[in-house]
Amino acid sequence: MSTETEFVSDALRFLQEIGADTSGVEAGTNLFDTGVLDSLGTLAFLDFLEQQMGEEIEVEALDIDSIATLHGAHRFVQGRTQV
Repeated sequence: MSTETEFVSDALRFLQEIGADTSGVEAGTNLFDTGVLDSLGTLAFLDFLEQQMGEEIEVEALDIDSIATLHGAHRFVQGRTQV
């Protein structure tokens, strides 16, 4: 399991790799409201989260607000991997 700092660093690197503008993005930045993630970027980010968790995310059951920030995404992944 990674710390939040490690997760945020990995997530920012991933977002940059898919072409997202991560300038000014911090752990609490809303990725949707700021336009960092569009619909295709969100799908790619969900894939990244699945890789972090080692399991598939059931999109129908996902509260998208829970992964709107990198802080929230880390908590989501940690909660799923500790079950």
